[in-house]
Amino acid sequence: MPGDDCEVRALPRGLLDSTYREPSYGFSVDMGSSTLRTHLVHIPSKTVVAGASVDSPLNTIGLDVVTRLRFAAKNADARKTTVFLLRRGVRSLLETALASAEVSHDDVGRILVAGNTAVHHLFFDYPTDTLLEAPYRAQRRGAVRVRAGDVNLPFVCDVWSPPIVESYVGSDLVSVLVELEHRPVSRPTLVMDVGVNTEIAVLTDEGTWVSSAPSGPAFEGMSMECGVPARTGAITDVRIEIDRKGANIGFETLGNDAPIGISGCGAVSLVAEMVRRGIVTRDGSLSLRAPAVTEVGGVKRFTIVPQEQSARDGGIYLTQVDLRMLQLSKAAVAAAVMTVLRHARLRPEEVRTMVLAGAFGAYLSLADATEIGLLPSLAKPQVLRIPEVVLEGLDRMLTDEDARARSISLASSISYVDLSSDEEFDVLLARLRLFAPLSVDEFRIVE
Repeated sequence: MPGDDCEVRALPRGLLDSTYREPSYGFSVDMGSSTLRTHLVHIPSKTVVAGASVDSPLNTIGLDVVTRLRFAAKNADARKTTVFLLRRGVRSLLETALASAEVSHDDVGRILVAGNTAVHHLFFDYPTDTLLEAPYRAQRRGAVRVRAGDVNLPFVCDVWSPPIVESYVGSDLVSVLVELEHRPVSRPTLVMDVGVNTEIAVLTDEGTWVSSAPSGPAFEGMSMECGVPARTGAITDVRIEIDRKGANIGFETLGNDAPIGISGCGAVSLVAEMVRRGIVTRDGSLSLRAPAVTEVGGVKRFTIVPQEQSARDGGIYLTQVDLRMLQLSKAAVAAAVMTVLRHARLRPEEVRTMVLAGAFGAYLSLADATEIGLLPSLAKPQVLRIPEVVLEGLDRMLTDEDARARSISLASSISYVDLSSDEEFDVLLARLRLFAPLSVDEFRIVE
């Protein structure tokens, strides 16, 4: 089995008995596409005592879900390697949090994990072949409870996951929805967690509709030549002024540190400004006549930060190839949002609350996202930015049995919008590649 070299301890039968004492500490683990994150929670006081994050070890296999699944499907050794890397990454993450809080392994009595369907199935070692072939179905949808030793974690406790919804809507979105039930959110609500696999939910008084868009790694900052995840030094906002001397470029970075690269939300900001200034056409072409645009090795690029001002060798720039990837990513997200709204029988202007989850949403400018057509124009909704909402939902379930039960009933009541069989999604995907505001003509209510 993957991870046989890990030292693990078996779970005593008493843990599953009602007489077992309430544990002192527990872990919430968000197994994201690009990053693993955890909270160590003191359960009696419902207090987060430590946190940790690390790049997903699956990034070494591929930056998108399909590449990882195809690698795991090659043969038994590839499958074993994929599962082992993920579990080892989770174990290392938990060990880091324990060490920082000086908490003993023996004091950990519960672990909750969540992730998209692919990472969920890999972590629990469920078959993933059906996620690669139509009709793209998950092997296991219900809540999961196993012994920590079964997933190569060195704790004497159980590991529990909320249910998943379907092939590419996982337990992470269910965790988000559990948390939002305890927030002052006015409906209709549009929820977005933008990343390699962008998950979308629309909540109304009539029900909840969810789906996911294959948006790729661009918005995680991982496929652009100068792209970086949302970490210290990542560019999150760009403003450009053009005068007779050329382009005056201003930017903001996380932590106000020296720039190391462009984050996903920084790329949205940059493209919106480039479109406004005529540096990029609406169809995504860089103009060699524009200031700061050069051609290197036959590829056009726009320089944001010259080498002498950058913490990155060669400076920081956006290439024509990057722009094409961003076009595809933004079209996938926009088409998915419009499709889910259509199934919920909502027009964009009827949305009252916008929830932006994850690091991307924490810094995204709605004006810039609307300018390039990543999002439809909304009628000044309440905007909630909750970067760690998956972990916060897991924290709640970690300390509240009713919340865990609610996740099960909630998952069973959700309406899943299957984009792979929605013909209008395919039409929108082709039509929405322009960096232009979405037109009301693109929208149609499901009759």
